Amino acid sequence: MSIEKIENIIDIVLSRVKPDNQEKQRLYQVFEFVKTCLEKCLSEILSPSTFEVTLQGSVAKDTFLKGQSDIDVFILFPPNKDINIDWFERTLIPIIIKCFNKYKNVLNYASHPYVTIYIDSVEVNIVPAYKVPSPDKIISAVDRTPFHTMYIKTHLSESQKDEVRLLKQFLKNWNLYGAEIEVQGFSGYLVELLIIAYENFYNLLKNASQWHAYKTCIDIEHHYSSIEECLNKFKGSALIVVDPVDPRRNVAAAVSLKKFSMFKLLAKMFLEFPSIEFFFNNTDIEEDLDRVLTYVENRLRSYDSCLYLLVFKVLKPVPDMIWGQLYRLKNSLLNTLRVSTDNKYIYLDVWIDRNSLKKAAIAIEYMQCSRRYRLHIGPYAYDIANAIKFLMKNLSSEIGPWIDDDGRLYSFKLLDRDDIVKTIINTVKSTSFSGISFEDLIVITSVSDLHKLTKLMPGESKEFVYWLKQFLERKYFRKIYSTIYSVLDEQRKDS
Repeated sequence: MSIEKIENIIDIVLSRVKPDNQEKQRLYQVFEFVKTCLEKCLSEILSPSTFEVTLQGSVAKDTFLKGQSDIDVFILFPPNKDINIDWFERTLIPIIIKCFNKYKNVLNYASHPYVTIYIDSVEVNIVPAYKVPSPDKIISAVDRTPFHTMYIKTHLSESQKDEVRLLKQFLKNWNLYGAEIEVQGFSGYLVELLIIAYENFYNLLKNASQWHAYKTCIDIEHHYSSIEECLNKFKGSALIVVDPVDPRRNVAAAVSLKKFSMFKLLAKMFLEFPSIEFFFNNTDIEEDLDRVLTYVENRLRSYDSCLYLLVFKVLKPVPDMIWGQLYRLKNSLLNTLRVSTDNKYIYLDVWIDRNSLKKAAIAIEYMQCSRRYRLHIGPYAYDIANAIKFLMKNLSSEIGPWIDDDGRLYSFKLLDRDDIVKTIINTVKSTSFSGISFEDLIVITSVSDLHKLTKLMPGESKEFVYWLKQFLERKYFRKIYSTIYSVLDEQRKDS
């Protein structure tokens, strides 16, 4: 590992991701415009002393990346019986929309409704919240945000702001940035806290490569007397970072085991094989659709796979809700199929058309699908009551039941491919949805089957087929293979 090489890479990355003063001023000007408009509009129904328009998020903390075009504007109200969540939705939101009726606007929902408007190509999230005296008095989840902003502004040095930008870009390049259900990764606030905890990007990577899942607690303000106390408080979290302003909260709660493991692995790989490709994705999308389709067909044949595609229509374009429902169904399908088919070679993933939010899909690869039998493992034969039940259930088995040398009962039964389809359909039917509706199940065995997608997804089929190729390849680390190989070649030559 070359420290000098890492420093050179960091300098190059910062030159690409650090916004200049002109870009910062543009975003601040948009905020000032929005603030002035809101103060004027709200003053028509409220006393100016009863609300405060503030800038929050990464722009307020100056930790945003170059090219970022969104800002968070919070309207803070003192909590009282008249200004409640219902008042936000019935009175405040319509006023905000009317105030900016010349601009494109979208009504969104988190813990309560908020409005997104677009001004000069800048996405402005206008969020109502309560101005509470301390985080333990919060009424809605977003009430913590001003405390987070203040903590970061008072604890993050000027040089550390660039360290945050490095970490954000590193995470974004590997789809690890964001606490949304779709990503299950590292939020912006978590990134800032990690830099405060470890001082800089390099030290963080060195320490992260030594983290242990479910046994790592980062408690910057030492709210807990010991690691054991912290771990007991937040059981079940792959990574724990205690919120400095609210010790009851784990800022890293959204980080899944998969994303935790991937970050830890990438941290070690970057230190061993430093390259700018860890920060920027230079992988080109393959444009030849026919070539992609041929790859999919050959890949399924080579690995004896059956591919099942569940297609859904999006009814409510709320990303977190859609991803949450699809992920729950995905996990249910995986568990049900593995139990019912005795096949461990099953892989599932979720796709949503990010452009239009009109279609979604779950892809299921069932490998070794020509295997037409299932091994049933029964109880020990000396467990008389259960042994008799097993025998009665398996009298029609083509092979068995028999008692093996371990004293257990076994039998083989033939599998019907239609049973897999029935299992999938029954699992879907037993799952309740509020934002999506099931449209069709397509079994893919050839290119001609893929063409059926054009009828269900006329505008999205091309992007879906490209995603399907990535789903089948599962080459998460492809973009750094060449870098690792070149480093290894250099090491071999030097030796």
